[in-house]
Amino acid sequence: MLKIRLSRVGRKKQPFFKIVVIPKSAPPKGGRFRDQVGTHDPVNKETIIDHEKARAWIAKGAQPSGTVHNLFIKHGVITGRKVEVHDKDPIEVKPDKEAEDKKKESEEKAEKIDKKETEKSEEEKEEKSEKAEKEKDAKEEPEKKDNTKKEVKEENKKEEEKPKENKKEEKEEKKELDSLNLTTRITNALKDAGIDTVEKLSKKSKEELAEIDGLGEKSIEKIIEELK
Repeated sequence: MLKIRLSRVGRKKQPFFKIVVIPKSAPPKGGRFRDQVGTHDPVNKETIIDHEKARAWIAKGAQPSGTVHNLFIKHGVITGRKVEVHDKDPIEVKPDKEAEDKKKESEEKAEKIDKKETEKSEEEKEEKSEKAEKEKDAKEEPEKKDNTKKEVKEENKKEEEKPKENKKEEKEEKKELDSLNLTTRITNALKDAGIDTVEKLSKKSKEELAEIDGLGEKSIEKIIEELK
């Protein structure tokens, strides 16, 4: 009995098949075939079939394998329904697992390198930014000192111009504000709001104190208690 099946002739990982007419008793691989009715290239997806020759052999009783049967139907050699192929399908081109693993490993390495380069770039940017800030501070520091000296001189000059009595009263008023048993935070908040004497503080109502930034309910209660 004759069979029409695929006979592989391609190199490793490059499958190519002849569609041959061969005795059913021939081994799965190799064996002398009677005739060739076409070729099948699964890699390039090209199939060439001699329709007349294939039909002639089928008429003589040659039985196509499941895979060849489906190819014949697909290319119009015969009509009918395709059959399920339960055996290992020689048309299937299996992916190269080793190549896939290498590709995956290469992609992971590239991803790690990109991540390291990104982190390094960010670190370099931060270092440059810190360095620039330090240089800026170093340049501004002498200017700040000069401005501070000028301000001190101007204040001293103004103080000298004021009457001694006013100067004495201001010192006493400042001393009185600092003499209150208040925390530094409360004192600074009051001074930021323009309240630098006990006299000014005593004129503020509870509602007005509540509007000052940095003063909470407990801080206001402490101020009221110290003013009693």
